Amino acid sequence: MTSLPVRMGCSPQSLGCFYGARRGLPQRVGDFFLHDWPGAIRDLWRETLVSVALMFVGIGAGAWLVASDKGWFDAIIPSGLAAGRGPDASAEMLRSMLYDGDNGFLSGFAAYLFTHNVQVAILAFALGFAFAVPTVLLMLFNGCILGAMFQVYWAKGLGMELGGWLAIHGTTELFAITLAGAAGVRIGTRIASPAS
Repeated sequence: MTSLPVRMGCSPQSLGCFYGARRGLPQRVGDFFLHDWPGAIRDLWRETLVSVALMFVGIGAGAWLVASDKGWFDAIIPSGLAAGRGPDASAEMLRSMLYDGDNGFLSGFAAYLFTHNVQVAILAFALGFAFAVPTVLLMLFNGCILGAMFQVYWAKGLGMELGGWLAIHGTTELFAITLAGAAGVRIGTRIASPAS
């Protein structure tokens, strides 16, 4: 008795062309992380540059707004994120927020900040379907938050300290937000112009 593919007119050799050799799960996962995912990131280079540019424009706008009128700080920074920091806070208080981990504030703040950044990244990606408009606004607003906070620390002579703290604690999260924003921009531009 012949097998079904042979009875359908397909030789066993032709099936190898269509289906190939099956790969195991470890090889497929390895190929994803070694080839497919990095290729997708490389393919998003234009959108990643746009996402970074939007973030920097937001940083500049937030810093400029708070420098020109400190009332903007409360309008830009969510109260949970401010946690007592603001234009009227003393330099000692701002420094203690960065360096004193004994009071449990930093662990709670880190958890809040992580949750906030995950929400921004998911929304920046998921809302890209609306022609990327919400993604662009989220990237700008997240940059405004960074800029407003940076201006508060810079005005007290602690800009380098905050930059160092963010370089250690925020690099991966900000990069994830940037990539999610880039993916959201890609989705929005492909919906707006499917032929490109």
